[in-house]
Amino acid sequence: MVNFGEWIEHTRIQKGLTEEQCRARAGMTQPNWSRLVNSPPHQPRKSTMEAVARALEAPLSLVMAAAGYEDAAPMDVRLARRLEPLLMQAPPSRRPAIEAALEQVARAMVAA
Repeated sequence: MVNFGEWIEHTRIQKGLTEEQCRARAGMTQPNWSRLVNSPPHQPRKSTMEAVARALEAPLSLVMAAAGYEDAAPMDVRLARRLEPLLMQAPPSRRPAIEAALEQVARAMVAA
């Protein structure tokens, strides 16, 4: 299994983002970002995962799963794992709209 730092780097590269872009989006300094990416496996704080989600434009549930929080939101995690490969096939410019549409459908189904 890939550790959280490896997942961050893989996802960053897959999305065509630079480390500098991610650090800026996350509001982290270079030493803090480097420590996050290169540290031994650990479970980061929620605020750190939220910053990584912002930086990578990724759903928080997916970031939580990558960080090892399987029990935090099991259904979200399973769904994110199934949908991420499909979402990654979409052009980056379309991903926010697709995520918003999926969230809208899910909310409507919950309310029904």
